[in-house]
Amino acid sequence: MPRFHTLPTTLTLVLSVLSPPQVASQDLSDIRQRFDRLNEKLLATQADKPLDNVDGGIAWGASYQMDAYLDMYEATVDPAYLEHFVRLADQVLAARADKSGTLDYRGRITFGWPSGGHYTLGKQVILRDKAGEPSIQVRTIGRSYNNKTSIEILEATREDQFGLRIIDSRKAEQPIETTFENLDLETVEGRVNPAPGET
Repeated sequence: MPRFHTLPTTLTLVLSVLSPPQVASQDLSDIRQRFDRLNEKLLATQADKPLDNVDGGIAWGASYQMDAYLDMYEATVDPAYLEHFVRLADQVLAARADKSGTLDYRGRITFGWPSGGHYTLGKQVILRDKAGEPSIQVRTIGRSYNNKTSIEILEATREDQFGLRIIDSRKAEQPIETTFENLDLETVEGRVNPAPGET
């Protein structure tokens, strides 16, 4: 039964327009050499790096790589590609939260792969005022990745207002600062995270 594949990654670009029955043996040899060369480089970059999905490494990397190994096995019937697949699949399974001991946002271990960084809603943070008292609870900022954003509370002229300085550090060499003044608890959400079409 034929398998259906998603858009292949760099490793499978050499196969993207060819299906095994249409590939002449010389063409397959060339494809295999190119694939093996790219795979060797990829494996060298992955050496000694633990596999996780915090920044999408499994979803946006390992899954395509495993698919590429299966494509190559189907094209060549060489069990070496299945060995690569099994090695990587074992790493993916070992990265599950219940195997790695990774806690979710509730402090629990789940039977899945955790994600983080900009794939999450954001961790709840309670910002404190100058006296150290809890002031504002923040969970997410819609204009940047949560793991690359810092927030400062600014003093306002009126006692019932405050300001926020949001620092987006996705580009560490050029952080973007955005300041909101004269906010209150009624207006802060609409001004900092406006709905589409609102300004």
